[in-house]
Amino acid sequence: DDTRIIAVAVSLFCTALWSAFAWLLGLPTSEGHALISAMAGAALALGGKIHTPQLLFVLAAVLPSAALSALLSVPFVRLFAKTPKRNRKPLIILSCALSSFFHGAQDGQKFLALALSARLISNKAYAPTVLVFAAVMGIGTLFGRRIIKKMGLEMISADESSALAADLSGALSLAALTSLGVPASTTHVRITALTAATRSAGKRCDGGIFALLCSTWVATFPVCFALSYFASRLFLVVFL
Repeated sequence: DDTRIIAVAVSLFCTALWSAFAWLLGLPTSEGHALISAMAGAALALGGKIHTPQLLFVLAAVLPSAALSALLSVPFVRLFAKTPKRNRKPLIILSCALSSFFHGAQDGQKFLALALSARLISNKAYAPTVLVFAAVMGIGTLFGRRIIKKMGLEMISADESSALAADLSGALSLAALTSLGVPASTTHVRITALTAATRSAGKRCDGGIFALLCSTWVATFPVCFALSYFASRLFLVVFL
């Protein structure tokens, strides 16, 4: 019905708006957390229900998931520092494959929202609509240079062994969390792993940028909730 369409559309719009703002600053955000917060705000504004235990579970999982990847990265740094460079290539390939797979597994809530919106838009053209969404998401990935520069050049100075340690520890953390059904932010997991690995290797890490990242992650929940709530109320007034 119209209310469901508004809830999904507003949630996706507010998530994109927040992500675009953070992108302009070169800061990575969790679109998963942004979308969850936005849908909660839309549900409240439109007279729906918020399942508080599940929402609190998502909030409570932020710190443990980030801490897990950070802790795992430390022994990996020491291990890979002793690994001959020629032996790291297959490990890098394995790590990238695992990261990609479990990144996709953790993006289920985003694909669910897109699939729902596609179904609401057109039942007959469901598959083509999803393909269009997938293409747009892929194109958006090409514009990540600003964030890569902020993280890889300005915040840290990592070598090959510490980068590999961070990537593999992040992938294993996501694997563990996914198997337990815990929704986690791949952004949080990867950045905390990279920061811990860099510091463990004795390389430079800008604490000011990391603190800015953390404040952005915390702000995601209330900002997206409020944006979606007020946007949903506005839509009710204007269109219904």
